[in-house]
Amino acid sequence: MEYEAPDSVSALLNYEYAILESMVRKDINTIGLDVSIGYLHEIAPSKHPLVYDLQELFRYVIDYSVIELLEIKIKKSDFITTENYHIRLKPNTAKLLIEKIKNNFNQRYEFRNKQYALENIMYENIRELSK
Repeated sequence: MEYEAPDSVSALLNYEYAILESMVRKDINTIGLDVSIGYLHEIAPSKHPLVYDLQELFRYVIDYSVIELLEIKIKKSDFITTENYHIRLKPNTAKLLIEKIKNNFNQRYEFRNKQYALENIMYENIRELSK
């Protein structure tokens, strides 16, 4: 799905949320849960509320990744404006953003008295939900 971003911050967030959505969707599919049954988001045809529900738990990582990127002073020239005046990321900007999220999801945290990468904690929490 292509999101229409009116500004550079929205473009960054849209890109990162799409990455988070794919990460959550991958874990849900690996575990075998039904994406159409959620708890918080509305159940509707062609929607996947479970993906959106579980994404909420890790949105802060995305927001933090965008803030980190904004702190290194990205410029207007790091984006493309389409003929419809929507903002898109240039490949180098996307690469920087992907590195930020990768680093943040690879951070290690204590989970069940051991150190795990956040990406593994996300998977384990989704697996627990399936039980």
